[in-house]
Amino acid sequence: MLKRIGSPWRPRLLLPGGRLFAGMSQRLGIAAALLGDPEVLLLDEPVNGLDPEGVLWIRNLMRHLAAQGRTILVSSHLMNEMAVTPTPG
Repeated sequence: MLKRIGSPWRPRLLLPGGRLFAGMSQRLGIAAALLGDPEVLLLDEPVNGLDPEGVLWIRNLMRHLAAQGRTILVSSHLMNEMAVTPTPG
C-alpha cells in the first residue's frame, strides 16, 4: 500500500518528535481509506499539505480510481484546484 500512495516510507519523512510531515500524513490517510478497497471514496481537502508532486499524484490516483468505476466525492475550498480535478465525461 505504501508504494501505491506514491512514496516509500523513509525516516526522513518524520519531523522532530516522530511526527509526520503534512504531505506524508495526508498520503497515509488516503492509503488507510483505500485498504478496504471501497467502491465509494469521500476525500475532504485531499490536496491539503501536499507538495506539487503530491497534488499531481492525488489527481492521477483519482483518475485511476474513477477509471475502475469507483465513485469519488471530493470537497475542497480551493476552487482553482477543483477546476483542474479530473471528472468523467
